[in-house]
Amino acid sequence: QDMTQPLSSYFISSSHNTFLDGPQLGGRSCTAAIRRALLSGVRMIELDCYNGQSSSEGQRLQPVVRHGNSKSEASIPLEEALDEIRQFAFTKSQYPLILTLENHCSPDYQRAQVALLDLYLGDMLAVVPNSRQDPKPAQFPANEESGRPTAGTRDQRRGFASPAA
Repeated sequence: QDMTQPLSSYFISSSHNTFLDGPQLGGRSCTAAIRRALLSGVRMIELDCYNGQSSSEGQRLQPVVRHGNSKSEASIPLEEALDEIRQFAFTKSQYPLILTLENHCSPDYQRAQVALLDLYLGDMLAVVPNSRQDPKPAQFPANEESGRPTAGTRDQRRGFASPAA
């Protein structure tokens, strides 16, 4: 398949609230739902990120993934969700993966998100210019070592980005 066209030229199998297992308003957050989506070939997944529990001095902040408007307060650490993505992102499909972060985190927790994204997906992330700075369509280059496409993230407010952006 020709993968040289702008991203907007392709049909992308996507998932809304990928982390939920069950109905949107009553389902629980779990990594198994993320794995199931990736193994079914989904190429755009969404994680709703929130501040985790307040940390004690000296402990690192732990953003969590949960559904904000749900009756369930169940959450999973963002770290576990990213580990699941790292393990299964390219098991079923070699095509790029778009990770949408619905970000409800404070600036301190956003910095923690960046560190976790870099730790778990750093070598898989595509560094793509902000669309406001560069109007060209986003391109997802292959990883030079593995030859397979890299993963990208999209912040709803800023367009495609990576932790380094």
